[in-house]
Amino acid sequence: PIPSCALAVSDERPVSTQSTWGLRIEHDAYELIEKRQKLQSVKNPQMADPFVVSRPLGTKTGNQVRIAIDSLIKEYQRFDEERRQWDHERASMVSNIERLEQECKLQEEIKNDVVKRNRILEYSLKQMRAQILAR
Repeated sequence: PIPSCALAVSDERPVSTQSTWGLRIEHDAYELIEKRQKLQSVKNPQMADPFVVSRPLGTKTGNQVRIAIDSLIKEYQRFDEERRQWDHERASMVSNIERLEQECKLQEEIKNDVVKRNRILEYSLKQMRAQILAR
C-alpha cells in the first residue's frame, strides 16, 4: 500500500515506495519536477522549463504538471492493485481446481474399489448357490 502522502499534491516530497516490479515512480517523477524547477532559476531564459515558467492563463504550470503526475501515479497504483488481486484470485482458483481434481480422482478410486468388491461378492454368492444346489 502507498502512503497517503504519496498521493497528495503538495510541495513536500513523499516517501518513495516500490511497486511489485521495483519501479520507483514517485521518486523519479518528483526528481524530474525538481530538476525542471532548478532549470527555471538558471539565468538563461532559453534553458528554463516551459512548464514552470509563468505563462498566460490556460497553459500548464508546474503545479498542474505535478497534479497530472500524481493522477498518473494513482492510476498506475490502482492498476497494479487490480493485477495483484487478479493474480491472487487466479492462484486461489487454480488451487481449488487442483483440490477438486484430487477429490474427483479419490472418488473414482473409491468407486472402482466398491465395484471390485461387489463383483467379488457376487461371484462368491454364485459359488455358494451352486454348492447348495449341488447337495
